Amino acid sequence: MNLCKRKRHSLLLLFFFACSFIAGAQEKPGITDLNNFLKGNLSDSAKTILINKAIDYYNSTGNDSATIYADAALQFFLERKYYDGQAWMIFAQADYDDTHGSTLPAGEKGLYALSLFKKENDTRGMADAYNLLGGLEDKKGNFDKAIAYLIEELKIYTASGDENGMLRAWTNMGSVYDDSHDTTKTLEYYMKADSISRSLPLSDNVIAINNDLGVYYFVRKDTAKAFSYFRKVLQYSDKPGYILTHIKALMNLGVMNCETGKKKEGERCLYDALALTKQCRLPDQETTLWMNFAWYFNDKPIDTLISYIDKAYELVKITGNKKKELLIYDAYAELYERKDNYKEANKYLKLERGLTDSMYNVNKEKELANIAAVYDLKSSNAKVRQLEVLIKRNQVKDNIIIGIALIIVLLCFVLLFYYQKIRRLNNNLEEGKKALAELNTMKDKLFSVIGHDMRGPIANIPVLINMIESEVEIPEEYKEALTMLKEHAGITIETFDKLMLLGKQYIKGDNFKPEKFNPKILIHKSVELISFDAGKKNITIKDLTPDNIEIFADASHFDFIVRNLLSNAIKFSFTNSTIEINAMRDTSDKNSIVFSVKDHGTGIEEQKLQHIFTASVTSTFGTGREKGNGIGLMLCKDFINHNNGRIWVESKKGEGTTFYFSLKTA
Repeated sequence: MNLCKRKRHSLLLLFFFACSFIAGAQEKPGITDLNNFLKGNLSDSAKTILINKAIDYYNSTGNDSATIYADAALQFFLERKYYDGQAWMIFAQADYDDTHGSTLPAGEKGLYALSLFKKENDTRGMADAYNLLGGLEDKKGNFDKAIAYLIEELKIYTASGDENGMLRAWTNMGSVYDDSHDTTKTLEYYMKADSISRSLPLSDNVIAINNDLGVYYFVRKDTAKAFSYFRKVLQYSDKPGYILTHIKALMNLGVMNCETGKKKEGERCLYDALALTKQCRLPDQETTLWMNFAWYFNDKPIDTLISYIDKAYELVKITGNKKKELLIYDAYAELYERKDNYKEANKYLKLERGLTDSMYNVNKEKELANIAAVYDLKSSNAKVRQLEVLIKRNQVKDNIIIGIALIIVLLCFVLLFYYQKIRRLNNNLEEGKKALAELNTMKDKLFSVIGHDMRGPIANIPVLINMIESEVEIPEEYKEALTMLKEHAGITIETFDKLMLLGKQYIKGDNFKPEKFNPKILIHKSVELISFDAGKKNITIKDLTPDNIEIFADASHFDFIVRNLLSNAIKFSFTNSTIEINAMRDTSDKNSIVFSVKDHGTGIEEQKLQHIFTASVTSTFGTGREKGNGIGLMLCKDFINHNNGRIWVESKKGEGTTFYFSLKTA
């Protein structure tokens, strides 16, 4: 083919791809047509450029055909051992993953593409890879690493005099410093980028600096400048190929309108942006939009606002964007605080603090993640080398021996690697056993100190108050305070004992000691111990249990269960009422006895019954303003489970409550 014919053929192929772009907006491209194009007479470098243009187009429209082109072209370039083409296709996959929220695979592919670009000395590819990796590290809150990558990108563009590339690098560096709250550096780099952009034609990078400057001035309350930049961005991006930038512009204008009191215009902009993000499957941008709906339309019911944050949280679990996860936890805490649900609010505040610490401090988990990423990268390289060996073996018979030798060597390295890894794991296991033994000894010492040195002083408080009341003439205004102090001390001791039981059960792992005994004796003892509290409210406790029954269980567990249920019954019974304790054969299991504690008090609301034996139940005040802690029933259930029994409750609001539990007969 002569030169004129080759040029004409190239133009026809370029026209074919341009037509496929237009059709691609309606339907996915045919792999057959793509394969035919790859088999054409163009050079590998020309094919790489044209395929990249196709991928860029589909990426900008949110069409997943971008990955179809990249995958097919990658296989083609692998077979031809054209490394630069492989690098660009892997980079295209990484860029698609980043755009659609898959941060971890994007980072792994980006690093591998960078290694191939370096091997081929493709400076443009290296710059794009540095830019992608810098953006990924910024999303993860690793600002130092992000800046290091972007500086490498800037060096390449400065050396080549590429002003458009320099504009992108300065803009992204300013964005990273903005995320790290360095206002001075942010404005310095944005101004450098803005100065370059004024002499350049319209491009993604020109639009990006205008958008970032709009955000910068908006955050600093300069709304006039911010509106000016955002309107310019919206106008520039209202063209094919700028859909991501258009979404950002709509989002920013929506937020600004809401901030300045124009909520209808703001809501319209945000809904337009939301429709585009869903259409193009952009979870990171959709996350931001749901958060904006929750922040700027807080006149809606709180449950509606929480549902917006729920949608954002589901998306951020996919994207792994830690900065947005922080904002979500903060929003949850604020909304639950408005609902007076301080338990949930505190939970999310703790999650926020923990994530903040992990993002802004050096920690070993990130180092381990990097080591794992390097290992996966090496594994990917090994797979590519194996593929090359297989191709050579199919081409030339003489290469069969070489291929087998390479595989054997590779297997030896793998075996050596796993041998070393097993040795390291064994060493770590021995060290872990020693550390566990030391921790176990320390745990026992802590329980001993807590049980003896802390409980003793607290338990002496009621005794001291009784001595003061009996020996000293106390003014009337102090009597009520002393009474309250004594009650609070009693509640504290009760809570302390339950926490100690809980600790022994879950942490120390106290031994379970079942035995045969008559429950009547322990019930009588519990009634006597608790009769003082019952007398305060003139409550009669009736023990209706038979004398001749025996059960097989842990006696200390049974004693705790009965006392806790009686204490709760007194707490929620009305004055001058009765409490009945009874026991009978279980009709569904002849080898079990069912015990019941019935009161005639306030009863329990239906919605609380479902969580009555869990840690999520909230404590309530008794009929005499007695305060509980919600731990007792949780322990009761756990003890009964240990004794192969079951516990349940029946209640009706205002009419009373009956707790049932079953245990095995002797």
